[in-house]
Amino acid sequence: KICRVNLCLFFNDPNIKPNLKRHDIIFKEDSGFNNCLENCFEEQFDYIITNPPWGSKFTQGQKDLLLKKYPLLKTTESFSITLYNSFLKLAPEGTLIFFLPYSFLNVFSHGSIREYLLKQRISLTIRLLGNAFEGVMSEAIRLEISKARNSLNSIMVFSKKNPSPTIIPLSGIQAPDYIIPATAANQELKVIEKIYQKDHFLLKGNAKFALGVVTGNNKEHLQRKATESSEPIFRGKDILPFQFKTPELFIQFNPAIYQQVAPVEMYRQRKIVYRFISDRIICVLDSEKRLLLNSANLFIPTLDYPLETIVALFNSELYTFLYRKIFHSKKVLRSHLESLPLPLLSQEEHLFFKVLHEKYRTGDKDLRELDYAVYEIFGLKQKEIQIVEQG
Repeated sequence: KICRVNLCLFFNDPNIKPNLKRHDIIFKEDSGFNNCLENCFEEQFDYIITNPPWGSKFTQGQKDLLLKKYPLLKTTESFSITLYNSFLKLAPEGTLIFFLPYSFLNVFSHGSIREYLLKQRISLTIRLLGNAFEGVMSEAIRLEISKARNSLNSIMVFSKKNPSPTIIPLSGIQAPDYIIPATAANQELKVIEKIYQKDHFLLKGNAKFALGVVTGNNKEHLQRKATESSEPIFRGKDILPFQFKTPELFIQFNPAIYQQVAPVEMYRQRKIVYRFISDRIICVLDSEKRLLLNSANLFIPTLDYPLETIVALFNSELYTFLYRKIFHSKKVLRSHLESLPLPLLSQEEHLFFKVLHEKYRTGDKDLRELDYAVYEIFGLKQKEIQIVEQG
């Protein structure tokens, strides 16, 4: 009905007779609607243009059905499934235009649909729209797919900031997550490519992650003053690069009564703690078994790589650049940290970062020595350093 009204208004004709049909793009006919992919019509379309539903709520039974029906996608996100089915209905010379959340480009759960599209040898164009919808916090993009033009082994990205498009080579979009760094300019992409060319490890598959405590009622469970039976608990805002602030909150820790708690042993061992809400990575090494609130998360590397080196790298200006340009996020996600390179270093280099870590842990706040040490590790020249620091 809304579509019919919009068409009447657009064409200024109340008597218009548009050819409208209602179909379900996700589920089969037995879900209550016809499914336009399987059971309704066989024709394909020259143009498919839509703002698909973002974050539709499904029952657990529906989610199980979707995971079984779309094993390639490995997700129950409605817009990923809609995009996949729409692409299959696109004519050989067809064009598809979707309005999507920015998360399509860089969130782990959409990695499979990104991989699928990138391997189709089609023309992909992305237009960055920012906060396009009133009342919607998510930034938006316009994704344009053309089957008429073969891919030039790259993606074109347009934004309001840059008059000329950014060209992202497909070679720079790496497995396993196929993240598309759409906010990076051409020069910045070259720096990112150079960084990842250095031999490195990843945390993916090499670390255990856990969330801070979700009490369910902070007013009831948190205290402003310490007592004999309480202990400090640290929030995201209590985490500084290399250091914890003086605690302001205390808790009588009883994990059985809270809404969500990680295995207690995760808190009670040596770990790296990081802010969850942040436009840069801010992390600290905890050797004192501290408790964390849910605005602070943790990980424990399982590979043979010094924790002091990881903390030093992640707090540096270069890793802030990587985080902002690749992920363009205000939430530091597990998948982000798992994708950042841990360069292969000598014992002497690890020892140097350990000395730097101790220097910053005990109070020095000037991180320039750290920043230039990290630039040197990756062999960045002065012009490349300027690109990083101006980014």
